[in-house]
Amino acid sequence: KCRKLDNLLREYCYRRGYEFNNSRLWFTSSLIYAGVLHDIGKIFYQDNFRIDRSSGKKYLSFIGHEFLSTLIIYESIWILERDYSINIPDIFKIPLKFSILYHHHALGFRSRKQPNTRLTYDRCECEHLFRDVVKLLEDTQPHINYTVLTSAVDKVYHNIFRREKTVLLTINDIIRKVWSRYIELRRLCLFALSLVISVDYASCSGRSPSKTIFKSVTREFLDTLRN
Repeated sequence: KCRKLDNLLREYCYRRGYEFNNSRLWFTSSLIYAGVLHDIGKIFYQDNFRIDRSSGKKYLSFIGHEFLSTLIIYESIWILERDYSINIPDIFKIPLKFSILYHHHALGFRSRKQPNTRLTYDRCECEHLFRDVVKLLEDTQPHINYTVLTSAVDKVYHNIFRREKTVLLTINDIIRKVWSRYIELRRLCLFALSLVISVDYASCSGRSPSKTIFKSVTREFLDTLRN
């Protein structure tokens, strides 16, 4: 119910000849998917421990998880289109992939891509997580079921990530599809990205009582969307 967002959507639909209400539904679903799935790549990092240089304490590092989260989305959509014959429009696919891929991009691409990352995966340990995710998304379109999600995760872990060149080609494909399209779609992608960054920061900032300018700005952004 955000007026500025509706204006962006109307402009996009007008230029592309799409029906507004249907496009709005797809884009809203894209935002929900992004909020729920932007960190799903962290399931591969449960043994990726590092040592803090200053304190000497061991901590769990999730550097680069956004790449794997994006690839899980990429594979999930591909499975839905191929096996379930669902025609998923760009207004859903591109903002979703873009917002997840870039939600830590301010930290720098090279610093997020760690070659010595220790990745592991145990589907049994992730069983409850997968079922919770599917339940959270059960009222959105397209409906992603347990089979689709686990198949996508399996493929990312076993086939794609181990071929780094393929991973980079997939990511580059996502980037090209965003910036080669209409400016209205770029703006919608940036809106989706802003929302994911704000939600991500708001969820983790609750662990700390300190107040920062960025915390205030993200909270203001989320409050604006509610009003």
